Amino acid sequence: MIFEGLRPAFGYGGLEPEFCDYDKSKYVILPVPYDSTTSYKVGTREGPAAIINASMNMELYDIETQSNPFEAGICTLSAAEPHMGGVGVFLKNLEKICSQILADKKILITLGGEHSISYSPVAAYYKMLKKRGLKMAVVQIDAHSDLRGDFEGTEYNHACVMRRVREEFKLDTVHIGIRSYCDEEAAYIKKHKVKVFHGHEVSGRLIEKTPDILKALSAYDHIYLTIDIDGFDPSIVPATGTPEPGGLLWYETLHFIKTLAENKNICGFDLVELMPIPSNHASDFLAAKLVYKVIAYMQKYAKLKK
Repeated sequence: MIFEGLRPAFGYGGLEPEFCDYDKSKYVILPVPYDSTTSYKVGTREGPAAIINASMNMELYDIETQSNPFEAGICTLSAAEPHMGGVGVFLKNLEKICSQILADKKILITLGGEHSISYSPVAAYYKMLKKRGLKMAVVQIDAHSDLRGDFEGTEYNHACVMRRVREEFKLDTVHIGIRSYCDEEAAYIKKHKVKVFHGHEVSGRLIEKTPDILKALSAYDHIYLTIDIDGFDPSIVPATGTPEPGGLLWYETLHFIKTLAENKNICGFDLVELMPIPSNHASDFLAAKLVYKVIAYMQKYAKLKK
């Protein structure tokens, strides 16, 4: 055949058709190339495509779990198109897409774009679990707390996403690696006793602090994980819009996520705020690998829990 040996179509992992069919796939990746409320450097709209492109060049055998996570099926959807009616309208429309994916009994992985987009999958998961009488908490890995009441004219700015999650859905949140917030956020954290594990408390020590984080989540079996790539130290991921020194490192972060998956049900997750730099494809590759590692842990420990 003339086409024999050609690479598969563009999609996460570059998977063969039998492993990326929507109906057969356990995991669904939704790219959301949106960065309309970005307040410093723009370009995170290019993040989802960069992650997917990098993933097509990584090995699919996971050494740590001794498995091929892709065999569960990973379908990559077309990108969600931005809505020009404003961020609030866009996020509500995006929530409908997320809810349909969950109604199809898929595990949703959302790739941003800026952090505002996390509102939509969180809303979809929260409402689905609430109907089942189940409680969910949100774990945020990030350099910034994103707890502003509003910013630059909207409550749905990327700097407000965790405040919206807490106030609209009354969800408990745990924040890891935080290294920057304003005085308004500091007052909010103190008043509401928000569980924050600051960068100076956990960077380089996340492994030993993991039991404390799990204790803060003791009331919840179901966890939505939102990962802002700037949670990592810029020495290993410089490709982000607002890098903050003093971030998390690779293996300690993997240990935390693995332990979280072992003890809780990570029902879904997102990865946001990658701002690709043409000369630094290592950041893109780390992001792609991180998505695959989370899938690997979810697969391994879901099996062990059965």
